[in-house]
Amino acid sequence: DGSQHANLFSSTGALLPGLISFSSENPAILTVNGSGSLTLRSNSFGTVAVSASITPSPGYVSVQNSVLVTCNLLPDVGDVDLGGIAAAAIPNQPVGSAFTVPIYLNSGSQVF
Repeated sequence: DGSQHANLFSSTGALLPGLISFSSENPAILTVNGSGSLTLRSNSFGTVAVSASITPSPGYVSVQNSVLVTCNLLPDVGDVDLGGIAAAAIPNQPVGSAFTVPIYLNSGSQVF
């Protein structure tokens, strides 16, 4: 019928249960629950696709969309991570360019 719903979830759950489902292409790195909340499980140098799918009533067309999420965490105790902790760990650079790569060290009592 062309209706648009900007907010399908409230603090108590889905407003239209069973209509929308979520998935992660790599749940070992990033999980997504039934309300669309994401949880980072591990570092990843790349991106993970998270998808939302609409399960329509009979006679209607299914709809799916995905977004890419960059999964960088702060280093675990005794770990060293290279690259940024937000967005791409090492952003695209032009050929031949010099750039700085951040290094994060977690000694157990402090993150450097």
